[in-house]
Amino acid sequence: EYDLIDFAELCLRNPTCLTSKNELLLIWDEFNHQITFYNKDLQIIKKIGLQDQISSVSFMSYNENSNYLCLTDSKKNKIYIYDLNREKISHIIDSKTIEGRMKSPANTLILGNNKLIIADQFNNRVLIYNLDSNESYIWLTFGRNGNEKVRKPIHFCLSKRFIYVFDYHNYLIQVFDHNLNFQYQIGGKVHL
Repeated sequence: EYDLIDFAELCLRNPTCLTSKNELLLIWDEFNHQITFYNKDLQIIKKIGLQDQISSVSFMSYNENSNYLCLTDSKKNKIYIYDLNREKISHIIDSKTIEGRMKSPANTLILGNNKLIIADQFNNRVLIYNLDSNESYIWLTFGRNGNEKVRKPIHFCLSKRFIYVFDYHNYLIQVFDHNLNFQYQIGGKVHL
């Protein structure tokens, strides 16, 4: 037995990405330049309009500990950190704040120590940006076959024990502990 949902109520025009926050679903609405919050029954809880601040979002991630929402604009090479407690943008990360120009940053992940991991996909590197000190450094650099080298990193996933880095052009997933130490990797290119 299912409840029928009135999709006209969802009011999405060109949704481009989503993430979850506890039992809430957060969706970026590109047409309206806003984040819409839905509960588990897909009822709208809240909308945050960012028309004057952000025009495009290609990736979005949420950190429960800091209550930050990361919004990545790959076209403009910018990452916006939205503080959900204060309901405003707290950081804008771009070429002025990162050494070496970012080229189409993809997914981001905030660790518990307020360090932001950035998949700088077309530079074939992964960056660490400290949200407290506003300093950055390169964590993983270009290389083949994994083992702490990446080719077009595009996505991260965080578990209680590990950080998973999806290394697209090396055809594998690299696994690190929360102290950023390499543990092992899954996959690799197979020649058939």
